[in-house]
Amino acid sequence: MTRPKLVAFDLDDTLIGSDGKIAPANFCALEQLSAAGVTAAAVTGRTFYEMPAELRFNPLVPYAVYGDGAAAVNAAGETLFSSYYSREKALAVLHLLRQYDTMIEVFYGGRPYAPADKLNRLAYDYYRIEPIYHPVMAASRVPCTDLEALLAGEEKTEMFNIFFHLDDERRAFIDRAAELFPELLCTYSMQSNLEILRRGVDKGSALQKLAEHLGLAPEQVIAVGDSRNDLSMIRYAGTGLAVANACDELKQAANAVACTSDAGVLSYIYHHFVE
Repeated sequence: MTRPKLVAFDLDDTLIGSDGKIAPANFCALEQLSAAGVTAAAVTGRTFYEMPAELRFNPLVPYAVYGDGAAAVNAAGETLFSSYYSREKALAVLHLLRQYDTMIEVFYGGRPYAPADKLNRLAYDYYRIEPIYHPVMAASRVPCTDLEALLAGEEKTEMFNIFFHLDDERRAFIDRAAELFPELLCTYSMQSNLEILRRGVDKGSALQKLAEHLGLAPEQVIAVGDSRNDLSMIRYAGTGLAVANACDELKQAANAVACTSDAGVLSYIYHHFVE
């Protein structure tokens, strides 16, 4: 196979293990990949400032794609590309979401905004947010008392991340959104959430833009993930990998199944595909 020049990795349950931490083997592998001339890129559904601090502005991770492909920056913090909702569309989606029992998060300008009155343990449990994510949310969410005013400002809305109390309501929203907003795409990375993107804005299209920026062909790219929102990027990459703890749909689409997120997936990639 062609030696990779770019390794793109998801964060939650891929680079980050089940304990919410990045395995030391991954940090060692980042140094090994860099020494071998292989570029590393984080490709995440998180906002930029929600990424672990040790990955932001890190020369060993010179590129970060965030918001499920809505924007990308380099290690200097310079924006490579971005794709935002129009003001009118963002407000229309928010209006529809208000009709359901949800916790609405808006990823805006690289930061996650959430209703101030729902940033607490009771709300997290009510909306079935897994406990491992509670500390991340408490540390990263920007409390907002007026989401409408936020969205009515500059056009910097990257995506919506929604938590539903009931699965039936999530399914009902997906059906209704498909009728009203066919240009939008609903995907997910957790059991109770829904990520609402503009069609054509996803991890795969963003990874393609990044590869083209670097002058690379798909066969020079390895991508690894665990969830449904990683499908587009592992399908784009010449070598698409699923971690062993990935969902079945991703495993079926992948070229191969790697180790678990707890075992250090970047170390696995270095030793199996680069060394």
